[in-house]
Amino acid sequence: MKIPKMKKGDCVYIVWNDTHTQKDNSWLTMPEYDNWCKNGATVKSIGFFMKQDKNFIRIVGDIEGDIEGETEDSHICRQITIGNGLIKEIKVLHGR
Repeated sequence: MKIPKMKKGDCVYIVWNDTHTQKDNSWLTMPEYDNWCKNGATVKSIGFFMKQDKNFIRIVGDIEGDIEGETEDSHICRQITIGNGLIKEIKVLHGR
């Protein structure tokens, strides 16, 4: 998956595979297990791009104050770290 060039504060849409666990954590037969393995947890997230490195992209849902975070008056909320290898699709919706 080629990740587009993004700038801090860009609004992005990301489709990614999250981990999932069995809800009741009980015993399964092998056919039940095989069926459970077919269902992944695909997540669609929209947020503000903050930073990335070779392993992760980091977005936030809300920004209060200066996007550059240079002051004590800047706050972020609903932060998400997504592994680059889990990303299925990513689009820049709107630049800053």
